[in-house]
Amino acid sequence: MQTFRYWSCRKYRDDRKIRRWAWVFFFLGIGGFLGVPTGFAVPPSHELVLQLGHFTGARRLAVHPSREWLVSGSTEGVIKIWHLETGQLLRNFSGKLGFLIDLDISSDGKYLVTALRSETQPIWKQMQGEISQTVKRREETFVIWDLESGQQIQSFPADIGGISSMDLSSDGRFIVTGGQDNLVKLWNANSGELIRSYEGHKNFVLAVSFSPNAKYIVSGSMDGTVRLWLRESGELVRTYERHEEGVSAVAFSPDGKRIASGSLVGKVLVWQVKDNSWPSSLFGEEEPILSIRYSPDGKKILVGGADAQLRLWNAQSFHLEKILSGHRTIIRAAIFSPDGQHIISGGHDGIRFWETKSGDEVKTIRNHQHITESVAFSTDGNYILSGGWHGDLKLWNKTTGRLIRSFAREDSVIYHVAVSPNGEYALTASTSLYGDYDHTAQLWNFSTGEPVLTTELYHEEVAAIAFSADGQFAFSMEPGGSTFLEWEVRTGEVQHTHPGHFEGTRSIAVHPDGKYVLTGGGDKTLKLWSAGSDKLLRTFTGHDDHVLAVAFSPDTDYIASGGMDTKIMLWDRNTGEVVRTIDQQQTTVDFIGFGAGSEYLVTGSEQESVFYLWEVNSGKLIRTFSGHTGIVNALAVSPDGKQVVTGSMDATMKLWNIDSDQFVASWAILPQDEWIVYSGENGYYASSEKGDDYGAVRLNDQIHPLYPLKYYRSELRKDSLAEVIGKPSPELTPKTNPISVIYLEGKNLRDFLIGGGILVILVISAIFSLRKKKKAQ
Repeated sequence: MQTFRYWSCRKYRDDRKIRRWAWVFFFLGIGGFLGVPTGFAVPPSHELVLQLGHFTGARRLAVHPSREWLVSGSTEGVIKIWHLETGQLLRNFSGKLGFLIDLDISSDGKYLVTALRSETQPIWKQMQGEISQTVKRREETFVIWDLESGQQIQSFPADIGGISSMDLSSDGRFIVTGGQDNLVKLWNANSGELIRSYEGHKNFVLAVSFSPNAKYIVSGSMDGTVRLWLRESGELVRTYERHEEGVSAVAFSPDGKRIASGSLVGKVLVWQVKDNSWPSSLFGEEEPILSIRYSPDGKKILVGGADAQLRLWNAQSFHLEKILSGHRTIIRAAIFSPDGQHIISGGHDGIRFWETKSGDEVKTIRNHQHITESVAFSTDGNYILSGGWHGDLKLWNKTTGRLIRSFAREDSVIYHVAVSPNGEYALTASTSLYGDYDHTAQLWNFSTGEPVLTTELYHEEVAAIAFSADGQFAFSMEPGGSTFLEWEVRTGEVQHTHPGHFEGTRSIAVHPDGKYVLTGGGDKTLKLWSAGSDKLLRTFTGHDDHVLAVAFSPDTDYIASGGMDTKIMLWDRNTGEVVRTIDQQQTTVDFIGFGAGSEYLVTGSEQESVFYLWEVNSGKLIRTFSGHTGIVNALAVSPDGKQVVTGSMDATMKLWNIDSDQFVASWAILPQDEWIVYSGENGYYASSEKGDDYGAVRLNDQIHPLYPLKYYRSELRKDSLAEVIGKPSPELTPKTNPISVIYLEGKNLRDFLIGGGILVILVISAIFSLRKKKKAQ
């Protein structure tokens, strides 16, 4: 009996201890949940992140091995990180851009390796009735990124062999590539040094992959063979020859015992690594296979390709389990989540998430299609006119950042915009989205937004447009035509047909006093014309290739030009002599303008995400402006020469001050005609009614945590950005967001414990205080 009493008292005391500790951990958990957001030391800066997909869709996908991150890369080289579970955009990478060949994540999850190709734009030449395409220069590079910060760590060149595919070894030491030189190449991932070339294929190598232990390399080629190589010695182990057409995708099973390969006619074969026995066959729909993957457990094979469908095959029985339909265009990438429970696929129409077991689509990240292709300042510099895809012709107040008017032309791409000197009209050059050769120049009433005149005078896309100095006439031209037109604004009647350039006129500028018109063309020359007549005053020769951009100095006799030869040339307008040549550009010069009077030149290229400021007198590079995460499509200098506006493939338009490399404000055109504009340094923003639904705030340089932008409306949202220019960034207090990705490691774990501990101490103190009061009573 005494023993029972002792045991029961002991049990009671233990139960009380258990309950006591349960309460402690309960409050610790609550305090930690509240303490993580509020326990952060306030970061020195914050960043606004917009939920925008890729413009050209996802070309390559990769999943972080330990964290729930999805990395996607598009054709134009834009890299993004997404939260795998919620589909929330976490970061845009900024750095070297180009055509994305492939990407992969290191096994430790710290680095991203991309293979990029940059090349000058193809030029179409018409000679003796035949049209041919010429590409001036190609450069292929490996770029290594820090995944956490999104910053580029290093970049090194690859041999010019037309890389078509890439894979990173599981230990992160090697990169293997396949190329158009029929070779498989092994590279040192740290130095970029070429270690070895594997010879044997008789045509382009389209696909390569390491075995899980990196002992072997498998390659697929246009010659219809799959080849297995020993990585270390370079020895050809085996050649598999059952494909009838080119092999476009290869993959090892997780145990390294099998190889799956897909062909350009939709056939999938599964091979044994140990021998050359007859392969098992899987069939698609006779469309090219562009992606093939084993599930993490090796039980399923995922195939995607040009028929816009995903096929899930049983890797043991080789029967088709499911067809996943939802994409409308080619599927270029398809992967499994690390646990194999989900499938992620990417194509031209966006990124889609599927449940592996049911085959149901659970989430879609759609492409953004509101790309700015053209920009112009109003004559007084107070407004910005922008044009782009889906007829996005919009008028913005530069001071407040707000949208003034949206002009309607939904079925077109607006490549060029101009504002008349008197501010009465806007002129646009557009091309139909539907390929029906509807190439038009259209005149709009600037104050009402109504179309005034539409001219369909062209067989090709309009290459450039401009107003005369008095605004009564407009100039327009075809890129391949040998003439350009001068027509009356109010009637649309052609007044003069100028002879132009032998290989097409590609750029035009009108002198501020209205006396001269300057053109640049494919015949490598500039031509100076007398405005209002067909008289040619002077021809300037010196460029080695097409002249793509020309500009008049506003207050001197200088003119400037740039072109395909990467040269910037400064000329004396009166004598035709070259004053200065700047040959420091690495890419084509597609935009040029004078800044701060005639003290500076601003130049840009449609191959880069940056633009440049040069000193006219010395030819010295003063500043490189960076901030876009996509290539720059459009550039204009303000009338006073103090500001520059740019439009980019990253779906933003940015306003910059010449005297600093920070942007003043950034605009984003969002779906359903929503928009948001935010300041460059302090994070204040203005938006349409639902524009900030597309935004989030990051409070440190890590890719987490993110908080919905609506949480910070009271601190950040302003009716006008003009009132906060130059003001310091507000101190933001992190706010509770259960959806945020919060990892309890390092400082976050410390904050969790500190926040929870403080709350526990406060609660216990309050309880003891209440007990003392009760006893005192």
